[in-house]
Amino acid sequence: MIQLPGGPYTKDDLLRFKLIASLCKGTVLDVGAGDGKLGEYLKPGHHYTAIDETPRGPSVLVGTAYELDFEDGSFDTVVLAEVIEHLLHPFEALDEARAVARHQVIVSTPNPFNTDQIASVFWNGYNIENINHIALYGDNEIKSLSHHVGFKKCTPHRFYTRVPGLRWLSPFKSVFGEWNIYVLEV
Repeated sequence: MIQLPGGPYTKDDLLRFKLIASLCKGTVLDVGAGDGKLGEYLKPGHHYTAIDETPRGPSVLVGTAYELDFEDGSFDTVVLAEVIEHLLHPFEALDEARAVARHQVIVSTPNPFNTDQIASVFWNGYNIENINHIALYGDNEIKSLSHHVGFKKCTPHRFYTRVPGLRWLSPFKSVFGEWNIYVLEV
């Protein structure tokens, strides 16, 4: 792990930031940004705004996913990376994100079918490993939420799979990857 302001990051975390940043277009609002690390991975020319309920960086504004204090259509891309699984009301947060997004909302969430989650079912009898996660969202759940909120299209992007004991095989993308990243078109 790499110790950075806001907490330690694994190589997988940094790879996820890089993948999300590659999907961003134009102006970017990062909701639940923590220390705003995603902004470091955006290509030059992107205007980046970061908000979090408990900001951990000097350039991160105080804000909540439920009340985005911006005009409708203010950002080309809105990012909710590792946020939706913590929310009691994901529908309301996605609706708010859709309102301030001009083109797309990117949602990154732990994959309920990743190798760690599957192993947890066998070893522990449950698949939510993180006590701070309220729910896990796979393709069907995100597609359903995005449809009901009014997004035009939901495109999944697969993340890399960790293979215990066979690190040399990693990373390769699969449906068992650590995270799923979804691009929801407004």
